Amino acid sequence: MDKSQFELVTIPDEVRTESRIPMENERWLVGLPLSPRSMFWWGAFTDWCVAADHGLFADYIERGPLIIFLERQSDARWALHPKTCEFRNAKNRRASWAGFIMRHPEIAAGLLAVLPNLVQPAPPPSCGWFPSPGGEDFRACCA
Repeated sequence: MDKSQFELVTIPDEVRTESRIPMENERWLVGLPLSPRSMFWWGAFTDWCVAADHGLFADYIERGPLIIFLERQSDARWALHPKTCEFRNAKNRRASWAGFIMRHPEIAAGLLAVLPNLVQPAPPPSCGWFPSPGGEDFRACCA
């Protein structure tokens, strides 16, 4: 099948208003859910507890943003919580952030381009590879 035969995932308007969308292109949707309702959509068809439990979602968000990576064609999803250095696949198993970025370098490039607009200014990271909103280096903690 060629690419035109697939229907790409799109963000519903009500979810869009309750999310921050730092990256949206033909291949990827990257979002930061801001409400339990938007997290329910971003976490659809996953085993993530934060998608189904409003209390757990609130606990995670209180500590820092959740960043959801959704591959539009396959509907595959990954979640990154920079503050706790958790990177998980849709089955809620730990995944390799470094491996993900190596396989999808466009994600790092796209997020680095918009990261300053997503977060308050942070101290300079220990390296320029991919800083979190708190200034931590994801390569060091999420390898």
